[in-house]
This record gives sequence, structure tokens and C-alpha cells, in this order.
Amino acid sequence: MVPLKAAETGDAGYHIQVEVKVGEDGKPVESKIISSEDNTAEGVLNDLAAGLAAHIKLEPKFKDGKPVAYVVRAPFFFPVPDDEGAASESLPKPAVTQAVQPVYPEALAAKGEVGGAVFELNIGADGALAGLRCLRSSHPEFAEAAEAAIRQWRFRAATNQGGAVASRCRVAVSFATSQLQPRYIWRVAPRPKLGAYQVVHPIAVVVPAGETPKSPR
Repeated sequence: MVPLKAAETGDAGYHIQVEVKVGEDGKPVESKIISSEDNTAEGVLNDLAAGLAAHIKLEPKFKDGKPVAYVVRAPFFFPVPDDEGAASESLPKPAVTQAVQPVYPEALAAKGEVGGAVFELNIGADGALAGLRCLRSSHPEFAEAAEAAIRQWRFRAATNQGGAVASRCRVAVSFATSQLQPRYIWRVAPRPKLGAYQVVHPIAVVVPAGETPKSPR
């Protein structure tokens, strides 16, 4: 029997479990990640889970009529469209040997728009890009900018049992500003993932006439 993909079973996304220490007043005082499928370099989903855990509403617990501290485990699930689950991570993957940075669309940058695009790549056994498909994007301009850059990337073919093989993977390209990050679905690629790439556009600080800009602290 061929196992169903995560996207077909309604489990398309990443699981994280957080252990939360709760004070006598029923408020979270400390939390830590005890299991996670998030292996992004920035720990995007881990940070989100920890932030959510810090605001969980819980009831105080009592023992012999006195409030006591206790520990709970909070499971979090972050849906990611097109994700095929942890098992797909065992598939052979290529490597990026040279990446060209996408150009932030000026019209969207001028409006302070953030977002991204997610692509599926097919890499041949020769390391060449054999296919590129946009799975989704927040703005067509972001998809166009990301695709133009990815088509200039260079790859090393995936290997299996010592030989080069064709492979399929996904990459998330997000566009952020120095002040605002896009939603996590543009920063975390669905599995089997190659990884994520982010373009940050600095937002100019408008200084009123006659005032001196202050150095950032």
C-alpha cells in the first residue's frame, strides 16, 4: 500500500510541543520546546509556538486548599499548504551551490507590502533545473521576482547510494522589510523542502525638516 501524503490526510504542516511551567496564579512563567519538526535556521515556528505558549489561559490548581505551581504540555500545529510530512524529508535532495538574490519589487516595497512565494523544483541528475512551478504566492510580483532569481541558481544533484539522481523539492522565498515580517507560510517551505530564502528591504526613516536623525540603539 502506498502511504497517503500529509496533504491528503489533512495533516499538512508542522508539529511542535511546548512544556509550560505554570505559576500558582495560573499564569505561564516559563516554557521550553520539547519536540519540534521545525528545523528552519531561524526557528520560525519554534518562536511562534513559544510566544503562543506564553499567553495560554490556564486555571490555577490547588492542593489541600492552597494554590500550587504545575507543568503542562501544549501541542501546536502549524498548517503549511502542500506539505507532505516528515517522512518526505528522507527523499534525496539537491544542494544550492550558487544563489542569486531576488529583486524586491519596487512597487510593493514602496507600499511596505511583505509576503512571498513557494515553488516546487525538479532537479535533474546532471544538477540542472529541469522544472520550476509556483505553488502559491501572496502577490504575483513576488512570484515573478523569485522565479527570475531561482532560474539563475546553480545546483548539485541529489545522490542515492553513491550516484546522482533526479530529485524534487520545495523552496519558500519571502520578502520582508526591516520593520515587518510576512506570515510564516511564506517563510517555511512545505516538505520535501530545500529550504527558505528571504529578501529584506530596508525602510527609510522619514526625518522632519530641521531634525537630526538618531542613531539606532
